Amino acid sequence: MSIRSSDVDREPVGIELQRILATLDELSAIGEQAHWNLIGPSFCSLHLELDKLIDAWRGAADALGERIAALGSFADAPAEGAGTQSEIPSPAEQAQPDSALRLVPDGYSETVGARSEPPTPTEQPLPHRGSRASLTTLVGDAVRLTGASAERIEALDPVSADLLHSVVATLEEQLLGDVDTDRRAVTTQVLAAKRRKGLSFGQIAEHVGVDRVWITAALQGQHPLTGEQAAAVIALLELPAEAAGVLEEIPTRGSFAGLPPADPTVHRLYEVLQLYGPALKALIHEDFGDGIMSGTAFDLTLERRETDAGPRVRITLDGKFLPYLPWQD
Repeated sequence: MSIRSSDVDREPVGIELQRILATLDELSAIGEQAHWNLIGPSFCSLHLELDKLIDAWRGAADALGERIAALGSFADAPAEGAGTQSEIPSPAEQAQPDSALRLVPDGYSETVGARSEPPTPTEQPLPHRGSRASLTTLVGDAVRLTGASAERIEALDPVSADLLHSVVATLEEQLLGDVDTDRRAVTTQVLAAKRRKGLSFGQIAEHVGVDRVWITAALQGQHPLTGEQAAAVIALLELPAEAAGVLEEIPTRGSFAGLPPADPTVHRLYEVLQLYGPALKALIHEDFGDGIMSGTAFDLTLERRETDAGPRVRITLDGKFLPYLPWQD
């Protein structure tokens, strides 16, 4: 179905599009402010992360502005005036008095805002933990507002409504990605604390009371911990209390950003499966029948074995056989 601009009830559609344009413009301005004031151990990675978010918000705003112009209206979302049209919480509502935006959780004193003088050594602007939490809240608000606007104009202008739905999809993808980003940040904290305290994964496993291989994978973001396990890790490594929730979340599993893996140690394991995977598959079918080895009902052990020729690595994969079942009506 083709909808010409002349067939659209322009005024209510323009109002809704303008509202979301202002919302995206304000969100971009807040992101830029965070970008300028960000400091801390994850400075570089979070700068890049914010760049991607802001580019996506600017791109969505640009598409809305062009649609508003196509409908014969004037697209207007200056940063200084966006708050009069946008419905996401304004900086004043987010902040303590006299600060532009508070992006840190309760219990922290750092504030981001327009500064008349450099921060003192005890006043650090925008630690990474708070920046992500607050931006996630604001993006969630933008999803809700944009979705509501799309519903209101669905019957009036399906083209504009589809455009708003695409904005919602972009924002929701960012929210889903934030879970993995939090996981990566906590993994970085865990490994830094492990190095600082001079601990081995074996010592951590002994303290928590779990298998060494399993806890190593879990602390690298591949398994969730129980509340008791997370508390033990946080106490041992002296991590922030809020890390517990991330450690207990079910993760998006998998660690390869691309194939083949670049790290030499991981690449050799990948190479072993490339060489012997088909043979192992054939032998599993020969010995067990049609099925697979489970990766969940599964144990993995790693041992150092001493020989006259030097130490050797012994890896044992021990998984339950799961037969394929015939189709039944």
